[in-house]
Amino acid sequence: MKNIIIIAVIAGIFMAAMGGGFYMLWSKISAMEEKAQAENEEGEDADGEADAGPRPIYKLTTMIVNLSDEGGRRYLRATIDLEIRKIEDETRIEERVAQIKDAVLQIMSTRTFAGINSVEGKVALKNEILAKLNEILKEEVVTNIYFSEFVVQ
Repeated sequence: MKNIIIIAVIAGIFMAAMGGGFYMLWSKISAMEEKAQAENEEGEDADGEADAGPRPIYKLTTMIVNLSDEGGRRYLRATIDLEIRKIEDETRIEERVAQIKDAVLQIMSTRTFAGINSVEGKVALKNEILAKLNEILKEEVVTNIYFSEFVVQ
């Protein structure tokens, strides 16, 4: 009889623990569903930040420049894609595409082979182009730059 009481008490404690665990799990799932629903309705997350989904890409034409090495025998051929904040910014870029291409060409032509041969050199080139384009556009329109082609010969 004593064993049955002990087993019943242990089973009761086990059932209470399982019930508490299910209650906590259920409340977390409910909170996650509410947060997801709020994000879908507002287009923002619960902290008020905009959804950081994929951004539009504006493709520039392929550009070829002579590098500033001695003798001018090396050249760089690069195709650059611009990641922009929103699709509406595409018209701002199209209005100034001549200035953008000119700025990119000027920046790339100041580089040497040794300066762009390393990953750090390519990152520095990207950062300089990004800063210059946002300066031209008078606002942070371009959020990232991607080289879809980068050939030095």
